[in-house]
Formats: sequence, C-alpha cells, structure tokens
Amino acid sequence: VTEHAPPPRRSRRTYGTRPLPQATLGHLLEPLCADHDSGGALPRHRYASAGALYPVQTYLHVGEGRVEGLPGGTYYHDPDDHRLVEIRPGAELDAGIHAPENRQTHRDAAFTVLLVAHPGAVEPLYGKRARDFTLLEAGLMTQLLDGHATACGIGLCQVGFVRATEQLRDALGLDDSAEILHSMLGGALTDEDAETSAAAPEPLADVLSRHLAGVLPGYMVPASYVEVSELPLTARGKLDRDALSRIAEEAAAGGTAAGPADGGAENDTEAKILAVFRSALKEGTRFTVRDRFFDMGADSIVVVRIHRALQKELGREFPLMTMFEHPTIRSLADHLTGASASRDIVDDALQRARARARHR
Repeated sequence: VTEHAPPPRRSRRTYGTRPLPQATLGHLLEPLCADHDSGGALPRHRYASAGALYPVQTYLHVGEGRVEGLPGGTYYHDPDDHRLVEIRPGAELDAGIHAPENRQTHRDAAFTVLLVAHPGAVEPLYGKRARDFTLLEAGLMTQLLDGHATACGIGLCQVGFVRATEQLRDALGLDDSAEILHSMLGGALTDEDAETSAAAPEPLADVLSRHLAGVLPGYMVPASYVEVSELPLTARGKLDRDALSRIAEEAAAGGTAAGPADGGAENDTEAKILAVFRSALKEGTRFTVRDRFFDMGADSIVVVRIHRALQKELGREFPLMTMFEHPTIRSLADHLTGASASRDIVDDALQRARARARHR
C-alpha cells in the first residue's frame, strides 16, 4: 500500500485577509518540536543537527489582528514545550529589511518566520565549520515548514535574505553574536488557493481494496474495513479472534445506527448542513455528522459547490477555508453556531523557556 502524496509545495505571495486561527499556526510549527517521549537520552527531532546541538532557533513576528487571539509583536518558538514566548509586544518590522521586490509581500503577510543561529552553541565543537552546519540545519527546518504549510491551509514565501537592522535585532531580543540565516513570510491561503490546493485524500479503505484486488481473488477482497489502534491479544500474546469479531460487530452496529436516515444530527444547523451534503453527494452515500467530508466522497470541487449552497441555506456568509478547517458536519456546525471554543495553543511559557528567550 503506497502512502498518500503530500500536497505539492508552492511559493505564495498573496494571502487571505481573514485572521489565521492560532491552532493553524501551531500546526505549522509542530514539525520543529522536540519529542521527549522517544525513550532516548536526548529528545528527538524530525531534522538533524550537527552534534545534536540544535543551535538554530525559530522566531516569529505576528501582525496585529492577523492571528486570532494572538497580539501583534515578536515571539520565540520554544520547541520543547511547543509554546510561543512573547519577546516584544506590539513590535513592528519595517518592510525595508527586505529587498524591494519582497516588501509588498511583507506588508500583506500575517506573520514572518525567522531562523536564527546562535554560534556559541556550536562553534566550540566545530570551529570554522560551525556556520556551514547551521545553514544545513536551517535548510532542513525550512523544508519541513514548506512541505507542511499547504496541508495547514497556509501559504509561505521563502524570502531568504533580510537586513539585520538594529531595529530587527532589538525586536527579536538578539545579542550581537546571533545571525539571522533565513526568513519566510506567510498567511492564510486565499479562497482561490484553498480551492485549487485542497486535493481530496483517497480513503484508506479504497487504497486497501485496490491493492488487495491486485493480489487476491475477488471473493476474498473485504467489502468493508474497521480501523483499530492496535490488534487485541489474548493473555498469551496471541491474536484474540473473538475480540476482533466483537469489534467488527460493534462497528457494523454503529454504522447502521446513524445512517442516511438521520445522519446523527442533533440540532437544526447540523440537520440543514446534512441535507445540503445529501443533495450534493451521490445517492445512497452513507455518512454521519462525524464523518470527514473527503471520506464521504467529496472532492474540492464538490466542497466549493456545497460551500455556496450552505451559505444560501444558512443565510450567512463564511470563508471557504472554514470547510477545510472544520471538515465534519458536526465541527462545522459547532463553529458556525459558536458552540466550539477555540483552542488556545499559545499559553504563557514555562520559566525555562522565558529564560532561554532572554538569552538568545
């Protein structure tokens, strides 16, 4: 079975004007986080660093009102706790730090990512080669962010060189030894970009069926699948076939309990959204309010059509990107009715993270 291909990377210089959800920005930065539960003596990362020193750190500038609930200013991303540590509240970055061709993109962007090397962490071990290794590390970090951005609903533009002015260094709280290696500008995808970049992931059941159809007789290819986090075992460590049978029976019962007749709708908004989806999808498609849109068989074109129909049915307008940020009927209904509380991923950092930010 082959893995799903990630969305293709693409540099974007225009961004949606709506505020970016905090959770979306946090999702973008997740690949840079350290894994302390890996079982090793040191935390593991998704990218390599010479000597496991990780001297390249991530800083952000956020425009006022451009990220939901996050005040404008500069921040340090603490990779250990996945938190943004506030450095200079309200700080603004002058577009003049960029080359002329990048200044308008800077003004339009919701945020700026800056990768900063702290040579003192690596020079004692690698001497003159230290800068080479920090550049390699910054490249690996950039690749992770760039490859992850579209799936997050974010557009990124690699702008590379920035002028390390005194104003910029002060805004980031940098000492004289720190070197700004690379920068990226970003913001929410425009509705048009969201429409063209949102490729519907193929359901795992379809992938399995296609694969098995090529290696098994037709009568042996399963008609349905049940996904489990782990296989049930007996006390002797053998596969528990009775438990598997019960799981299959429960899944079958769950599938019929909330079928096309009601879809599991619990309120008027869910029922209206459910009705719009029924009219847009193939007749006989079974789904509930908890199923993901793309798992129902909807592709990006269908989602755009449903988005228009929903605005008419509900009597209100909302961005197309909302459909991708809340990809089930229940989560979309909760969002549109204000029933779901936004997840705040930017809390006050621990004292250790604050101390680190002051000294970097």
